[in-house]
Amino acid sequence: KPGEEDLIRRGKMNIPQWVLVVIIGLGMLAWVSLYFDLAHYISELMPKVKQSVSEYQTHVGRSSETKQFVIPKWDHILYVLGVTLAIPLVEELAFRGLVLGELRKQFSPAVSIIMSGLFFGVLHVQPVQVIYAVFCGLILGAVYYFCDNIWASFTIHAIFNFMGSGVSQMMKSGLIGVGEKGKNAIYTGMTYIEFIMLLPSVFALTFLFVLRRKKMAEANAKE
Repeated sequence: KPGEEDLIRRGKMNIPQWVLVVIIGLGMLAWVSLYFDLAHYISELMPKVKQSVSEYQTHVGRSSETKQFVIPKWDHILYVLGVTLAIPLVEELAFRGLVLGELRKQFSPAVSIIMSGLFFGVLHVQPVQVIYAVFCGLILGAVYYFCDNIWASFTIHAIFNFMGSGVSQMMKSGLIGVGEKGKNAIYTGMTYIEFIMLLPSVFALTFLFVLRRKKMAEANAKE
C-alpha cells in the first residue's frame, strides 16, 4: 500500500468514484470549449488577443498545410495513441506525481495544487494555451489529491485529449470512415455530451472533495 510519503499514489477507488472521474473529464473539456468561445469573441474586439488565438490555432494545427494522403495511416495511429495515452501518462507522472508530490512535502495540499497547476500551465508557453492549461492543471491536481490515485487524473487527461484531439484526427485522417454528415453528427453528439456534463462535473468534483474529507476524518478517528 502506498504510504503518505509516496510521490505517486495508487489508492483504492470504487466504481462511483470512477464514474465521477469520467464526468469531470467530459465537463473539463466543456469548460475549456466555453473558454475558447469566449476567446474567439474577445479576439474580434482586441487585435492582440486575435493574434494570440491565431498563433495557437497554427500551433495545434498538425499537418494543416500537408495533404492528408501524404501522411501514412500508421503515423496517424501513433499520433492518436501518443496524444491519448503516452502524453497524459508522462505528464501525470511528472506534474501530479513528482511535482505535486514534492510540493506536498513542503506546503499544504491547496497551495501545492495551485503551484503545480500554475507550473503545468506556464510550461505550455503559448498564451491562449497557458490559461486553459492552468485551469486543467488545477482540476487534475485536485482530483489526484481527492482520489489519492494517479490513474484518476490520468483518466481525465486521456478523456480530454481523446475527445479534444484524438477523435478529430481519426476523422480527418480517414481512420474513421465517415462522410461529412457523419463527421458533423459525431461532433454534434460530442458537443451535447460535453455540455450536458458542465454542471454535473462541478458537483462531481465537489463530491470527490466530500469523500476525501470523510476518509480523512475516519482515518483521524482511528488514531
